[in-house]
Amino acid sequence: MNELKIYNELKQNLSAIAFLKDVSNQIKIKEIKDDNLFSENLKNVMVKIILFSGIKEKVDDLYKADIKNMMLNHYKHFSLNEITYAFELERYGKLGDKTQHFQLFNADYVSTVLKKYETWKAVTRKQNNINTLKIENSNEMTPEEIEFSMIEGCDRIFREYKLNHRIEGVYVHIYDHLFKKGLLPRDKFYKDMIFAKAQVIAISEVKANARENNEPKKTMERAIKEIEDKVNLTPIAIAKKLALEDYFQKLIKNNENLNDKI
Repeated sequence: MNELKIYNELKQNLSAIAFLKDVSNQIKIKEIKDDNLFSENLKNVMVKIILFSGIKEKVDDLYKADIKNMMLNHYKHFSLNEITYAFELERYGKLGDKTQHFQLFNADYVSTVLKKYETWKAVTRKQNNINTLKIENSNEMTPEEIEFSMIEGCDRIFREYKLNHRIEGVYVHIYDHLFKKGLLPRDKFYKDMIFAKAQVIAISEVKANARENNEPKKTMERAIKEIEDKVNLTPIAIAKKLALEDYFQKLIKNNENLNDKI
């Protein structure tokens, strides 16, 4: 069983209906027999969820272990793709009133979101008459399907930016794709400039969060040091978002279409 089957970030580009139709083909947690492989994939998924949820506090190892145990015992019928998709729906307000995490990423917060997703999933399936039976023997995506999914994802995020003037959701793989296509700047000066700006933004967010949640000064200083020492990877994600915004603004200014580039 390979990593592509366990978690495929490209599936996050699918519409709600297309995603639910694909769920029956996704590897469920209960089907993953390699604990190390599951742990590594779960860790990567949680890092992304924590980042996009705006949680700056370091997650205690006890909380991580509790979340993993909860997944194995109570949400093993979900795929890791679903876990990520559930939190994207939560961020976009598609699961009803947003659940406040209060900078605490633990099993209680995670389970609350997943319960809301489970309800949404059942209702949406019923409303759209989506069959829950597995219709394929493999959920491997062909190279053509991967390319089409990437193009669809790039187009979606660009259209949303033109409409809302901001980038939301999962976007790092969009940056990576456009970068590999040679559409984004590669020169060191630009990348260093963008990263420095991203660090400033990340530190500002840490300070604002500390004030809002009345956090101890030592906690804030530790978080800032992790950013400055490049231990905290948040600035990298922010830098990629800034680079995408620069590129999208250039396309809009020149009245160009992203699809014509890719």
